Amino acid sequence: MTSTPTKHPARTILLADPDHVTVRWLGHLLRDRGFQVHAASDGSQALQITLLRHPDLVLFDQACTLIEAEAFLRILRSNPRTESIPVIVTGQGDRARPAAAQGWLRKPFAEDELFGRIEQVLRGAPSGLPAPESELRGQLSHLPVPDLLQVLAMNRRTGRLVIRSGGGQGEIFVVEGKVHDARAPGVFGEKAFFRILAQKEGTFELQTESLAVPDRLGRSLDRLLLDGSYQADELSRVLDRLPRADERIELAVEPRAPLEPEAAVDQILEILRSGPSTVGALIDRCASSDLDAALALEALLVKGAALVIESPAGTTEAPLVDASQLHVLRQRLIRSRGSWGGAAVAKVLLVADEGGSARGAALRLARLPGFQRDAAEGPGTIAHVELGDGVRLDLVALPPRDEMRPLWPLWSAGALGALVLDEGKDADEAAAWLHRSGLPVAGARAEGLSDLLPKLRELMSEALAVR
Repeated sequence: MTSTPTKHPARTILLADPDHVTVRWLGHLLRDRGFQVHAASDGSQALQITLLRHPDLVLFDQACTLIEAEAFLRILRSNPRTESIPVIVTGQGDRARPAAAQGWLRKPFAEDELFGRIEQVLRGAPSGLPAPESELRGQLSHLPVPDLLQVLAMNRRTGRLVIRSGGGQGEIFVVEGKVHDARAPGVFGEKAFFRILAQKEGTFELQTESLAVPDRLGRSLDRLLLDGSYQADELSRVLDRLPRADERIELAVEPRAPLEPEAAVDQILEILRSGPSTVGALIDRCASSDLDAALALEALLVKGAALVIESPAGTTEAPLVDASQLHVLRQRLIRSRGSWGGAAVAKVLLVADEGGSARGAALRLARLPGFQRDAAEGPGTIAHVELGDGVRLDLVALPPRDEMRPLWPLWSAGALGALVLDEGKDADEAAAWLHRSGLPVAGARAEGLSDLLPKLRELMSEALAVR
């Protein structure tokens, strides 16, 4: 026998269930009894709605994906603002009720049992409404910044979203669900927004207040999130090619090549005109986004308009080869092909397009004693190292692209070995070809270009070992 509907004050129930038929049927019954109803099709969506709306009760089905019942309950119970929200777990069969749940209901539901249990739980549960000054707070590991912003956009929220992490406190200003501005320690606007968006650990809190903030970002949330993802991926690649963040950079007296007029380039140049600065400080102080600043700095270094400062005495890199290795190399070069231009010339191949990875390799090796970049652009020799005693080591970019294959024998002739910087099928095929040619081949991408110098030293030692 079906129980008679009883009208209730407007209390809210969240139905977390991937079965849309069950959600429609049960939602209709709950609304008939005066409840407000929210629905979620998976555990992640249920968590977002729970953190934002603080329902009076959650019916969470064990068929939910992404976040399962045990994890959902653990997250709620670890947050002081959600720990008291009751959860009834539903599902098929005779599964054990999770310890943190207020009950277990088996499907298909019997209406009397279902509403009897809901009444019982709600009579003993406090209201789930949040304190008025803060409608939402939690951990970024539970609700990442992009997901959080999408929830705010969906519900047209207005307020200051405060993100606290190891990098300090950042704030995103949201007006009716649209991101208008952002600020982080020392930076504002787009630069700050992209930095905050990349945070993975920390806490968040939405402080609801009336805001009169101009829309400085001027883009839809979808566009901002897409741009943010691109910025994060590309910035990681560019930083991998630049010197370390603590390396000091100075302005060169005469740039080796014309510079294209770009805002970020002009900003980096202006900073350097006031004196040397570290890589990290240049990117921080540049008003453009971190990616644009890093690209501008890379362009200045590649063109020769900016230079890595020689480190103080005692902190420069050790020579690439020791005295005994240098002697072996010199004798081998003289016996094999004599000298050229007064110097005995050896070479190591860098399996990489002449662009990103090869340029990054040259920047990473700039602290080696005797290192000099070659001014010429394109494949072939990109830099050389004066090893001493009339011996020079050329670093030669060998592009793995198929159209460059006819030139591989020319570039590889007489090489000591090869370092593989690029990834993918073309680079693998080039490495295999070089190995079949009898050259020592090593990969230098395990930890990005940061392990390039140790790999180069190992390659030189292997090539010069007495056999």
